Amino acid sequence: MNEKEFWPGQTLEIHTDDEKIYDTQILRVDDTLKIRRPVDRRGVTLAAEGAFPVTVYFHRMEEKMLYSFPTVLFKDMHREYLLAMPNEVEIKKAQRRKMFRVEIGVQVDLTTPDYADVIETVFTKDISGGGMACFSRAPLAERQAYVHGILHLQIEQQKEAIPFKARVVAIRKRTLHVFQTSLEFIELKERNREKIIKFCMTKQIEQAQLL
Repeated sequence: MNEKEFWPGQTLEIHTDDEKIYDTQILRVDDTLKIRRPVDRRGVTLAAEGAFPVTVYFHRMEEKMLYSFPTVLFKDMHREYLLAMPNEVEIKKAQRRKMFRVEIGVQVDLTTPDYADVIETVFTKDISGGGMACFSRAPLAERQAYVHGILHLQIEQQKEAIPFKARVVAIRKRTLHVFQTSLEFIELKERNREKIIKFCMTKQIEQAQLL
């Protein structure tokens, strides 16, 4: 296996047999992959008791392609989350496009429904082709409410302003004055979704190259 296949800080997406999806990052690579506590888009932690099978998705750095492998998730004696290291033959190219998430802060202008006036400017915690999480000093809206906005990305030296409509799926109070709001895109042109996915893949690879 390529020694740079996995690295600390690499983003992974974990799928369980009951079709739930969790995000995590690698903390340490040795004979296993020690990972950060997996959480879903609503901020719910994966409940792991004993060992159970999962499928893990990740980006292969040199190819800029999405791959997956079956493995086992378990906790060690210190209650740390671990993934069994896959064999090279178990790693396969993903058969379908996925909304892979990357942790990065980019500017988002929340606007009126016609996108003409900016109501508030916030920054993302993470982003994917399916949605994003944003930090703000107050909840962006009530759960199940809708927000409009413009996402600002820098893609290959070109600035992109991407309009969207999203549904609020979760709100978490992080500190006394900071809230995290998770959004799911419900109106987004497909070409703009592709731009976001390309941006996420590029940023994941850039983060690996800095190590």
